Amino acid sequence: MRSDLIARYTIGEPVYENEFIVYPAQDKRMDHAVFIVAPDVALKLDKARFERVWTSINEAKSLTARRFVEIEDLIPPSPEDDNFYIVEKRPSKTLHQYLDETEMVAYERAAEIGRHILEGLATLHGAGYAHNALTDQCIYVSEDYSGLSVRIGNLHLISKIGEHIIPPYVPEFGAPEIYASGTFSASSALDIYAMGMIAYKLFLPRQTYNSVFDSVMVWEDEHQREQSWKNIHLDPSNIFPRLDVLIPGFPEGLASLIERMLSRDPAQRPRTGADALGEYTRVTTGIQPMSWDPRGGMPQQPEAAKPKKWTPVKISMIAALLLICIGVGVVTIPKLLRPDPKLVADVGTWKKEAESRKQKAIAAKAPERPASDQAKLSYDTGAAALTSADALLKDEDYEKALPGYQSAAINLGNALIAISKESAEKAKASASAAGGDKAPSFAEADAKMKAAADSAAAKQMHGAIDNYDASKTAFDDLAKALTTLAAAEKNATAKRETVNRIGAGDSPDVAKASGLMTDAKAKAEQWQMPAATSGYGDAAKLFDALIADVMASKDEATALKQKVADLNASITTRAGAADPTLAALAPKIGEADGRYSAEAYKLAVVAYKPILADLEALSARGFCPVSPTLAFEQVPAGSYSLENVRLMTASMKELGGMLGVANGAVKVEKSFCMQAKAVTRAEMAAYYTANSDPASAQAYSDNPELPADDVPLAVAQNYTAWLSKQLNAPVHLPSATEWMASATKMETEKLPDNGDILLQWSATPCEAGGNVAFMAQEGSTFVVCSDASAGGIFRVTAELR
Repeated sequence: MRSDLIARYTIGEPVYENEFIVYPAQDKRMDHAVFIVAPDVALKLDKARFERVWTSINEAKSLTARRFVEIEDLIPPSPEDDNFYIVEKRPSKTLHQYLDETEMVAYERAAEIGRHILEGLATLHGAGYAHNALTDQCIYVSEDYSGLSVRIGNLHLISKIGEHIIPPYVPEFGAPEIYASGTFSASSALDIYAMGMIAYKLFLPRQTYNSVFDSVMVWEDEHQREQSWKNIHLDPSNIFPRLDVLIPGFPEGLASLIERMLSRDPAQRPRTGADALGEYTRVTTGIQPMSWDPRGGMPQQPEAAKPKKWTPVKISMIAALLLICIGVGVVTIPKLLRPDPKLVADVGTWKKEAESRKQKAIAAKAPERPASDQAKLSYDTGAAALTSADALLKDEDYEKALPGYQSAAINLGNALIAISKESAEKAKASASAAGGDKAPSFAEADAKMKAAADSAAAKQMHGAIDNYDASKTAFDDLAKALTTLAAAEKNATAKRETVNRIGAGDSPDVAKASGLMTDAKAKAEQWQMPAATSGYGDAAKLFDALIADVMASKDEATALKQKVADLNASITTRAGAADPTLAALAPKIGEADGRYSAEAYKLAVVAYKPILADLEALSARGFCPVSPTLAFEQVPAGSYSLENVRLMTASMKELGGMLGVANGAVKVEKSFCMQAKAVTRAEMAAYYTANSDPASAQAYSDNPELPADDVPLAVAQNYTAWLSKQLNAPVHLPSATEWMASATKMETEKLPDNGDILLQWSATPCEAGGNVAFMAQEGSTFVVCSDASAGGIFRVTAELR
């Protein structure tokens, strides 16, 4: 259970009802009883069924505005948990409580309660729903100055008619078909059967009702009692006695209707609440009030008159009195006993009209308006006059009752006129605010308002209300049409801007859609709202198609954008941002990214494709290490002529198998990078400093720009290992093959002439010992084997990245 619910409510054990779990609870702050309702957790596994339950809840909310049915206030669920919601219990009594407190309900009141319940069922069934769990505990009874009010509640149990639902647990009021099988469909027939059982409780005194169902009432154990109710409904031999048998003098037509309501065959019951209400009204209209002895259920019999002895004197006196009274009585008695029929008819007409107007005023929520409101004042005056007239009519004072009913009807009519006028004026203001002042329909609706005002001045209530309602409808329709038109225009305009922004503005459909918008604007100026709205809608559809066409390229554009970004980042890392080709592509990448940001995906695809091709070609070329102090040049793979290379040893075998010389050329299988210049004295000084050898570093401090010409092979190899860490890229001494290829490819560096022979180291060993080294003299390069301890110059080599 949710923590915020536990903090506020004292929660009891759950009860399963239909497709809901209901927790009885006590609100600690408000100190009243509530129910916490949640759909069954098992429903979450059936999404369609779960959504249907919530749809029923929302439909139940909409039914509260209709008369005779209501759901207790729903407190919306919190955003953290949308499973639970609170149902606040009404302060009014349930019908169950009302009947428990009353030994016997007067016939007139029982009939009125039954009519109210059927009106509620007619409302539910007319909306396409059935309650399916109708009991006297979900019917709310309240009394106020206007009399008794009965409404159907607990609408969270309703379902659409025809839907398969779990049988509700209502043994006392459940139709036989509920218990015949495990599943059944929601239907109005269940509600009609339950209504028949409720009618039994309404019209029978408690003692008679208990005696009829004695087999149930004697059980103290609740489970046995509920099982007994099920047995009664299921057993075909149990025939409920008719009410006119239980209560002599009970209206036969009403007893027959209730008997059919309790038919075991659903087809024999009234089809819907509306059918049952119509028949109920027919059989209860005009029936005189009944009276019966609540102790025995039999009509009260007058006591037998005691025999009297007649004497001649008494007979003579009575005869004389009769002669005198007969003459007077012939004239006066009919007048005294029978009021003027026309007066009676007028009273009935005005009474019916006043009551009708009162119900309409209540439906229009006149009693809920502020105390100073004119409609509220007129309603209060009219309602008071109606109550007073009803009291006079009970005393059969027709002459005084007639003006009371007339006053009530007039004042209640004035309340209805005031409410209708206010609604029309609000609708007019809305239409005016929407810009409809100059519309032809606005003038027509305004004319109806003036006609309504004239009718109101002439005390013609129906004419006034009809005209006010007609003008309100016309103003509402105008305001709605204008609002819809404005929304359609705004939508089409926004989509046209989107089309232009995403680069689809050159499409022929844009010109076509713009033409539709121009035509729509012209029609709107002529107050042809439906045609104008349709025109804007058609334009929006064309724009939607263009937008969808562009959006279809989003995935391709996104993939290309990512490839370009990844490859650009990779090349920047390998070659550096200063690479000329990469720098030339930067503005193009920015332009393509701008098109992507503007959602011009088709244009972005066109822009990214050549950029990606250029980047892929650049990436395939490979890059040498990037360093602010060192320069490398790329030596492509291939065959390089060695016309100027001379051997200074006895044989190739002595030089070793890695020289790679064949037919006067050296072949390089894989491109590589060669340091452009030999390692300088300054670079060697930095190497020794980093390796904590200040004496050696000092020895190289003079002439820092000159090549270091006295570096032993081992020191050169150690230097390459150290430099690899500084560059974060592996470098090494060049092989003999790499050195000769680079010597042919690269411009020969002019070395200092100090009279000594300068060797240049390679990593290729000689078989007889030492490493292959190169020395240049008079334009030729000589290949020799040199001892590793000899000093020389060297360059470093790296692989392409």
